Amino acid sequence: MPSPAAPPLHAWGLLEISGADAAEFLHGQFTSDLKRLPEGRAQLSAYCLPKGEVLADFLIWRTAGVHGVGRARDPVRRGGHEV
Repeated sequence: MPSPAAPPLHAWGLLEISGADAAEFLHGQFTSDLKRLPEGRAQLSAYCLPKGEVLADFLIWRTAGVHGVGRARDPVRRGGHEV
């Protein structure tokens, strides 16, 4: 059985977001229900314009009250925007 593979992290941009209001702030910005994201779990999410156009998609996770956001560094063209 092949072992699981992961992309090299040097190809990803990573952010760490923390603080008392982090979950509330991020919940209003992204498409995921981050208030219900359990610690130690990850999910796909997106950042969209008010009309629903996706500007960026990424993986978001939560560990010990800190939210992490990761996405590939190479820009992708969507709807005329580089994301």
